[in-house]
Amino acid sequence: MEAEVRGAQQRVAALAPPPTQSPDPESVWTAAMDRYTAGESSLADLLQVADAVEAARLAEVGRERLQRRAHLDLECASGRLAEPIQSVFEEALR
Repeated sequence: MEAEVRGAQQRVAALAPPPTQSPDPESVWTAAMDRYTAGESSLADLLQVADAVEAARLAEVGRERLQRRAHLDLECASGRLAEPIQSVFEEALR
């Protein structure tokens, strides 16, 4: 039980948002659109930025999902969630 709690705590800590955030994907997209409409970049450049922005957003969603799962694992391992609730979460997350 103690090993489960310790492992869950380590996963929560590892999945915490980095202290230095990357630029906001929306501001990156807005800047790319501004450069494109001003004629400073090509459509190919704009599409590359669109792909990068989408990848960044998907990565953040994935990290948040894993972080929530790690928090639930910690709550379950430490006994903070009642057993019936824990089994419902386990089934839902499979």
